[in-house]
Amino acid sequence: MAGRGLWVALLTLAAGAPARGYPAGRDSLDDYNTAIVLYNQGIVCANHGELTRALEWFRRARAIAPDDSLRADTERRIGETTGRLRIRQGVALFDAGSLTAARRKFAAALECPIDADEKAYARRFIREIDDLTRGAGAPGR
Repeated sequence: MAGRGLWVALLTLAAGAPARGYPAGRDSLDDYNTAIVLYNQGIVCANHGELTRALEWFRRARAIAPDDSLRADTERRIGETTGRLRIRQGVALFDAGSLTAARRKFAAALECPIDADEKAYARRFIREIDDLTRGAGAPGR
């Protein structure tokens, strides 16, 4: 039956009517396809750890996405990628000894829609930083 659905979509497009699930009009369809390409580039960059570049691709996709569901998915990816980038920045700051700035990055990451394991990772760093800063101020340490 999948072949029948493909034929219906092709006939619908050939007749000038939008296929189900796609925005109406040629410009909207071009924007939709371009947004999908940009979104996929963001996924590739994120999968390769290039989080800053991934954010650029996702933001470009969001800017032209004509479809609410595509825009919402792109927003979710921007949030996830931002959270991961903040964690990475927090680790770099922690390693450089900038504990206050690192704690701010980890706390900001917790506000992003990252998964539970990533949130636990950020919380562990926050606890470690809190322990280190409390210990530094305690007499005799």
